[in-house]
Amino acid sequence: MPRVSLASVAAALRISTMTVSRALRGKPGVSPELAARVAAAAKRLGYRPDPEIGRLMHYLRQGKKTGLRASLCGLTDFPQETEPAYCTRLHRRAAEHARALGFAFSVVRIDSSPKGLGSALRSIRARGVEGILLLPMVAPTAFAAEGWEPFSVVAATSSVTAPHFHEVVPNHAANARLLVERLAARGFRRIGLIELESHAERTREALPAALAWHDARLRVRCAPLFYRDDALPDVAAWARHERPEVVVVSHPPHLPRFRATLEAAGLRVQWALGNSRGFCDLAPGLDERDDLIGIAAIDTLSSLVIRGERGIPPVPTSIAIAGQWVEEPAPQR
Repeated sequence: MPRVSLASVAAALRISTMTVSRALRGKPGVSPELAARVAAAAKRLGYRPDPEIGRLMHYLRQGKKTGLRASLCGLTDFPQETEPAYCTRLHRRAAEHARALGFAFSVVRIDSSPKGLGSALRSIRARGVEGILLLPMVAPTAFAAEGWEPFSVVAATSSVTAPHFHEVVPNHAANARLLVERLAARGFRRIGLIELESHAERTREALPAALAWHDARLRVRCAPLFYRDDALPDVAAWARHERPEVVVVSHPPHLPRFRATLEAAGLRVQWALGNSRGFCDLAPGLDERDDLIGIAAIDTLSSLVIRGERGIPPVPTSIAIAGQWVEEPAPQR
């Protein structure tokens, strides 16, 4: 039985093949009534898109484009002077990959308040930006749902808690398990954790969960210490009570202070980083592969731009990038 084509549907309705194609792809310029008639006729006749033809047409449409395909931008509320190295490397790698694919790319630093975000989105739209890459934020951030309709959006961070966009992020659960397994393989039973509350939230409590499993499996108990950035904890009192053999720190910039406090109290422990070593390299720990996250996020965002997918997706997808364990660098000679 011959395959039902677009031309078959067009002939049945006495309209052009181009109109049928635009109607079935949801493109502008076709009235809702006509689009409904086309969809009904396609279903009645048994029309199914040919994936090979679809791929060919996508290739041909791309081949017609010259110069920059579109303008993309990264969005963050980190001031440039305080931005962690991890974030800087992520958006630089994203920018490199975007330009290699033919897209312009810039970083926009915003006030994450509702008023500041709305103003930034209007300004970005006026500049002709079609795709937004959400970069790490200072703290877990819930944005307003309005204003995203003109843009394709991908989050390269777990710190944007709402709306839910397609995302490319570290595999926090797998990374936390890797960290605990590496420490356990070295003979550490009592693994302590000093974690920022905001970091636990943005990483979906991955480290506390992995350590709870470790403690249950070995029948030990070393309670984690959670704190806020504006109220540093009494780490010496905690260490005396919990007796950790190694301490995982989720916010690397605080590690030197914690280490000095325990040394002054006569408490000696080993240290590991539970966040990306892109923040500092004072101890062994996780490398969350910001380079791969930047590349994969741009691949995802460019696909959305090319396909014309805009706004908040009805079913967001998530790509989780596995990290790797990195040892402490050798001392300089």
